[in-house]
Amino acid sequence: MSLKLIQHEDFTNRIHDFRYQCVALFHVNFYQFRDRLFDGLVNMTDVFMRVVPGGLMACNQVEADKLEKLRGKEVKCKITQPRNLKFLKKYFALLGSAFDFVGDEDMTMEQFRTICTVGAGWADFFPDPKTGTLIAVPKSIAFPNMDETEFVQLYSDTITFICGRWVVNQEQLEEVARFI
Repeated sequence: MSLKLIQHEDFTNRIHDFRYQCVALFHVNFYQFRDRLFDGLVNMTDVFMRVVPGGLMACNQVEADKLEKLRGKEVKCKITQPRNLKFLKKYFALLGSAFDFVGDEDMTMEQFRTICTVGAGWADFFPDPKTGTLIAVPKSIAFPNMDETEFVQLYSDTITFICGRWVVNQEQLEEVARFI
């Protein structure tokens, strides 16, 4: 693998040309274009906080240091509860236990997971262009796509769906999942 180094003058010329292209193509000032393009992405910092009486507090010294760098600056906060890897494993253990119980040899585990995800309501629905029938597309359960609060709801809704669809005893299903 080879790396091509760009001389400072060449880089400066490319940026200068890009500015003029932005103005010509988008009829906006380059800096306005750049600010819109990178709005919310530049200088984004995740800080893990703990809810305490009266507000929020940094979870540890590293997080406190991040906050100190922001002192006096206006910031935008989005509060999410970080995902729990153990709970994710419990979710997949639950699906595995239910899949073993259902025992449908014409269904793969991935198909079963998709059916459960959609059945629990974690899906987007799109109309088929020809028939108008709604098509369910399961949403991702990846860590960046949902926080712990949403995942807890998905877990609960998945249990409700499995127990209602295949008449499984909820307590037994959770008990089996707990020990896997």
